[in-house]
Amino acid sequence: MRAQDNDKTRAGSSRPWLKPLLLFVASVVIAWIVVGFIGAIDWAEVASSFSRLSIGSILLLLLGLLARQGFNAVPLSKFVPGLTLPRSVQNDLSANVVATFTPPPSDVVLRVSMFNSWGVNPVDGMAGVTLNMITFYAVRFLAPVLGVLLLTTQEVERGHLVTAALSALVALCVIGALVAVMRGDAMAAWVGRSRLSAVARSRPAPSATRRTNWM
Repeated sequence: MRAQDNDKTRAGSSRPWLKPLLLFVASVVIAWIVVGFIGAIDWAEVASSFSRLSIGSILLLLLGLLARQGFNAVPLSKFVPGLTLPRSVQNDLSANVVATFTPPPSDVVLRVSMFNSWGVNPVDGMAGVTLNMITFYAVRFLAPVLGVLLLTTQEVERGHLVTAALSALVALCVIGALVAVMRGDAMAAWVGRSRLSAVARSRPAPSATRRTNWM
């Protein structure tokens, strides 16, 4: 077995062009996907829409976008020990952008790589990502309830009340699950490991590869 491993090592070292070639092919595929996605956008219509806005309105939209990303990343910085808010924003925004163009688990791989580069335990990091996602949906389902409260001085239809009640029920269930996870370290670690298993399934195990080559 050792002789076979040495032969594989020599074969890999004798083909230094293989890794750059694979990186080049992957870059071409990703560029093709990105160009196809961007090319499908009617940029003339986008420019026409922005031309109707004043400079002040555009600045307010940008500030609103920055504020939204910052608020979205605040829970992640609180859930993951040693993760600052700027890095939390960077991790969350980068993963969302990657997930827009490439299929999963590309965003998980990116998040784990960033956590490793920062010296953050990836299990803690992915557990925090899951908790952050649960918090996001809890807030989203509370939005209809806040909308109904804001419309109390106006005429509110029965359908609005039913929607708000169902959304509140879902939000309470999500918040209850979030509290249960936060109070149990074992459950939080299990959540992180389950998210990391997506990365493990995306590539074959070394032992399985060795057995296949040996046969």
